[in-house]
Amino acid sequence: MLFLLLLVSSSCKPVQPQWEPGGKLPEGVLDREAMIDLLVEIHLVEGDLLERNLPAEEQEPLLKAHYGPVLYRHNITAKQLSDSYAYYVERPLTLNAMYVQVIEKLNLIQAQVQADIQSKSESTLLPEQSDQAQPAGRPGTVQEGANR
Repeated sequence: MLFLLLLVSSSCKPVQPQWEPGGKLPEGVLDREAMIDLLVEIHLVEGDLLERNLPAEEQEPLLKAHYGPVLYRHNITAKQLSDSYAYYVERPLTLNAMYVQVIEKLNLIQAQVQADIQSKSESTLLPEQSDQAQPAGRPGTVQEGANR
């Protein structure tokens, strides 16, 4: 039984060490913060395309077309993205921690967009709608002036 356990454990791929802050990365691999920022933007692009409900065969060319400007803004190549992602995939604990931050940033962006939408919808109320929305008896309303 012990022999079988040793045989199985020795045949498994060795786990790569996790990235350590300040650790040296292989050439061409993005650091954590740069990779997180890039992943946030990539997920925003992908989310935008998914919202369009396009067939998969139409999404692929659009994704490729949208990735170019994203990579340009981050001053990286497609190979750097691929190499960086491959590096972090081999370090699942690190990648998981990075995705926690990606999700947090995406949630902040979503909250800001929702707040902006709410603010714009409130500012587009017509003046008479705004007066109707005020509760009765509030100072400065027409009703108070009528009591004088």
